[in-house]
Amino acid sequence: MDAVATERPMKAVTLQELDQLIEQMYDEQLAVEAVKTRLDEVEAVFNNTKNRVLSIFQEFNKPSYRTGRGMVVRQKRFTVAHPKDPEQKAKFYQFLKDKGIFEDMVTVHSQTLNSYYKAEMEAAIEAGATDFEMPGVGEPKMVEILVLRRK
Repeated sequence: MDAVATERPMKAVTLQELDQLIEQMYDEQLAVEAVKTRLDEVEAVFNNTKNRVLSIFQEFNKPSYRTGRGMVVRQKRFTVAHPKDPEQKAKFYQFLKDKGIFEDMVTVHSQTLNSYYKAEMEAAIEAGATDFEMPGVGEPKMVEILVLRRK
């Protein structure tokens, strides 16, 4: 069967209905943008508060703190960043191509990259290599984060 035979017939729509639907679409777009803006504002306030709490934890050398709402835990994690400059990107992309995983990994989230880096580093160490390096990614950095655990 060709594609034309499988299409459903369109319901007749007046130009006035189309105009109303497009107006609705513009209004919905504005609503989405307003929510995204508000989300950015709330996240900025949250991150500021989290940084203040982390500073206090560091100042008093607290690993965790229990509250009525749950537990706040200070954790240290290694993290790597996606390559920024074209030369580093090219090295990283070639590494992914050599591994045969370019399509799967080229647009991954930073947490996926960190997990992959950790797995590759652990495999290299297990194989006896102590100088593991992922081309284009650079050295991992130690960062401290706060984890909120609810009751």
